[in-house]
Amino acid sequence: DIGLIEQAGYQVDAPAANPAVRDRVNAMNGLLSHDRIKVNTNKCPNLTNAYEAQGYDKDGDPEKFKVHPAIDDWVDNAGYFINRKYPVLKPAMNLGIRF
Repeated sequence: DIGLIEQAGYQVDAPAANPAVRDRVNAMNGLLSHDRIKVNTNKCPNLTNAYEAQGYDKDGDPEKFKVHPAIDDWVDNAGYFINRKYPVLKPAMNLGIRF
């Protein structure tokens, strides 16, 4: 419970809601594709395996598994962190309206 953690004197950085799946995937893929983040395959074998094995379902969404821990748990957790620290910023639209 976040309230208990805060009462214990810790600062919590938790958004009110999880980001969209596509935002998480895009944030992580953006960093990986530009060599801005790397996964240490020796120290993070579960995350390495998860990224190598993660697939997509017929709707184009990342596969989800019913038995946990599963590979989607590793990918999701890394994605939440990366999206929070390095989000893909969407450009603001300029509609030419002045107030």
